[in-house]
Amino acid sequence: MISYRAASNVVLDGYHEQEGVKIAFTNLGNTASVKIISMSMGHIFLGRKN
Repeated sequence: MISYRAASNVVLDGYHEQEGVKIAFTNLGNTASVKIISMSMGHIFLGRKN
């Protein structure tokens, strides 16, 4: 198992978090021993008020 921290938390609310995820996917995808990549991530959204 390889642990790779791509962002400071699971909320991708800025350039640095998104860039970190891009770099993580690239580095892990280029590692031959990696067979499965699983990441938890999200984005804050506000629901409409009725």
